[in-house]
Amino acid sequence: GSTNFVQELETELEQQRSVLGASHPKIAELATALGLYHQHVTGNFEESMRYHSEALRIHRTTDTVPENGVSNVAIVLTDIGRMLTQASKFEEAIEAYNEAMQIHMING
Repeated sequence: GSTNFVQELETELEQQRSVLGASHPKIAELATALGLYHQHVTGNFEESMRYHSEALRIHRTTDTVPENGVSNVAIVLTDIGRMLTQASKFEEAIEAYNEAMQIHMING
């Protein structure tokens, strides 16, 4: 079931960290998947924030504007904003949304 899915993702994340290092974009992808899972499926906002924050840290150091023009930093900030809204942390959500919007405006 879903518990196995999370365990498999967490195992893959650990294995990839040891192979690729903690700041590889693949690590950010896996962390984002786990953050979204905890946000939408388990409702564990603490775990969701932990994984989203890891993805955000990686994207802040590795992000270039992708071909589609959408910054990974802005995407993760929007995910964080949604999660914080669900957790009724509205001021923090607004900060995340504002930063995402600024990035979108800069990148056109």
